[in-house]
Amino acid sequence: MKILQVCHHFLPRHRAGVEVYTDGVARALQGRGHEVTVLTTDDDGTRRPWSLRREEQDGLPVISIAHPRIARSPDDSLGRQEVNDAFARALDETQPDVVHFQHLMYIGLDAPALVRARGVRSVMTLHEYWLLCARGGQMRRTDGVVCEQAEAGTCARCLQDFRFGRTPGEARIAGACSWVRRLTGWDPFPSLKRVKERRQAQNPHTDIALRHNHGEGMLEWLSCRTDRVRALWNAVDRFLCPSRFLMETFVRDGWPVDRMSWSPYGIPMIASESPLSPPPLARLRIGFIGTITPAKGTDVVARAHALLPRGKATLSIWGSGASSPAYAAGVRAALVPGEAEFAGAFAAGRAADALAGLDVLVVPSTWYENAPLVISEAFRNGVPVVASRLGGMAEMVTDGVDGYLFEPGSAEDLARVLLTLVEDREALARLRSGITSPRTVDDDAGSLEALYRELAGAPA
Repeated sequence: MKILQVCHHFLPRHRAGVEVYTDGVARALQGRGHEVTVLTTDDDGTRRPWSLRREEQDGLPVISIAHPRIARSPDDSLGRQEVNDAFARALDETQPDVVHFQHLMYIGLDAPALVRARGVRSVMTLHEYWLLCARGGQMRRTDGVVCEQAEAGTCARCLQDFRFGRTPGEARIAGACSWVRRLTGWDPFPSLKRVKERRQAQNPHTDIALRHNHGEGMLEWLSCRTDRVRALWNAVDRFLCPSRFLMETFVRDGWPVDRMSWSPYGIPMIASESPLSPPPLARLRIGFIGTITPAKGTDVVARAHALLPRGKATLSIWGSGASSPAYAAGVRAALVPGEAEFAGAFAAGRAADALAGLDVLVVPSTWYENAPLVISEAFRNGVPVVASRLGGMAEMVTDGVDGYLFEPGSAEDLARVLLTLVEDREALARLRSGITSPRTVDDDAGSLEALYRELAGAPA
């Protein structure tokens, strides 16, 4: 079969869970003999906007649409005609038998209807809550409070000063950064963002002119957005949900339960190059792996570690803070000298090597994570997980069996749980023995293959 995987971002520049999953499942489907192409967008300012670029990444064909990320109004966040035209050209080129939408941000809400109009069947994996929450899909207000359900009045207030994209001036700056990155290999964008964050911290009003002044029309826009999102119900054949928590959240919002299926992530079975070492006699090795942002709660694990007795535990923070440099600087400042480190980002596919140096992984996110791949990766490598008692994390970690759960955002409660492992190393051994191997990407690809054949009417 010809399969088109559609994702808003992709490797190597973007390495969050959706991108890593899309790459893994695309390659597994390739291994089953299918012709797989990934369609994505990028903000490479060296290209003509809305043009297509075709390349191969280690044998995987990738088509990218040049997208400057400009949003002159909230409507632009839902899709643009220029992207629709580019998407149609990509469909003409690939002629897929089935399309699997991994994320519609930047791609636009019209894409599934364009596929349906060609008589092609489609699947969509719901990786998070962007289709319910216009504020980045995190169901989390500016004050950090997590929303149990989208509610028009609350959402309208929350979005009054939300920025749905770049201004034209910011897009030009990003384009200049792209040229510098291409010519020198150095990306100045994170440095410029740090300067901007420092200026905003000194004068919070300096950014007001750059925000979209939505005014009283936000309620009306939210109603239109909801209508456009619900039009997906008639355009997409099957919705896949990696966690039951996420599926229940969408069903509670009215989504068609008869076309939604629980489909947990599969991950590659890649072992570490260095075997897991036994727990050290002196110090518990604690780790965090992920993007360093407030929603990921990196500061929570840093503060919790600082509450533990000195000399009893180390902390390694793996990940990039480029998207939130001021926050990352605050996390770095909270680290205990000599006992905690900023280990930085690691190469794609090398999570196992980072996990090999840990006794326990902490996943302290403060939003409704769906089904974090890093938890599955930890379990694959025999590392217990301590996670926030929230969303899909609480579904993946069985408290007291393969890890522990703690109160979201509470460094004190996390420190209490970690202290248990510091003082009782046998508890760590019991958690390791309670780990069940996660689903493999090959099993996942097999299930997808069967679903694609069913939808496309291809012979088994």
